[in-house]
Amino acid sequence: FPKLSGVLDLIYNPSQTKLLYDAKNLGIPYINGLSMLVAQGKKAAEIFTGEPIPDCEIEKIIKAIEDRTKNIVLIGMPGAGKSTLGKILSEKLGRKLTDTDEIITEKAGMPIPEIFSLYGEDKFRELETEAIKEAGKMSGAVIATGGGIVTRAENRYPLKQNSVAVWLKRDLTLLPLDGRPISQKNNITELFEKRAPLYGDFADFSVDVSENAEETAEKILEKLRRM
Repeated sequence: FPKLSGVLDLIYNPSQTKLLYDAKNLGIPYINGLSMLVAQGKKAAEIFTGEPIPDCEIEKIIKAIEDRTKNIVLIGMPGAGKSTLGKILSEKLGRKLTDTDEIITEKAGMPIPEIFSLYGEDKFRELETEAIKEAGKMSGAVIATGGGIVTRAENRYPLKQNSVAVWLKRDLTLLPLDGRPISQKNNITELFEKRAPLYGDFADFSVDVSENAEETAEKILEKLRRM
């Protein structure tokens, strides 16, 4: 629609439907139905209790709901610390931790290096996309992902539909190679140069990973609070 000025989708779970995701990518203003749901609840509460509730409470409640329900997705190069930081954030926030590599390993019945060895990268990427679709449907979870999830366009919406994406940046010289077929097969610097624009486009913000994992987790939490 050439004269379209905005998109409203009354669905509020997921917070970003495919329609709203497409609107965002086209630079069109968009909103979901959460604000309508909360405003409706406020009005109902006023009717039931006979007590007025200030309109300013609507925004506070919306933020509280989003803080509780949106997933935190960790992306970055293999060995950047996604699994380690995922565990720390999970414990600090009392959220479920999901690791897409663990989903793949469990469903395939074998470790990831063996999947690469027997079936190749294409098969692994197919399994990865299935794992991402499963994880993306969750609510209020911490999701650690594989380093290559940004390389396939079909992985984007399932993870972005209800999440905040954090790009973990770690010094390339500190990235471990053991058990990481892609890292062993490719030059790390060249691999990073290919993926960096994709990470940047996918992420809502980035954090430099220090050798102190607790310190890095606090950086993430502080940026989340500011958001």
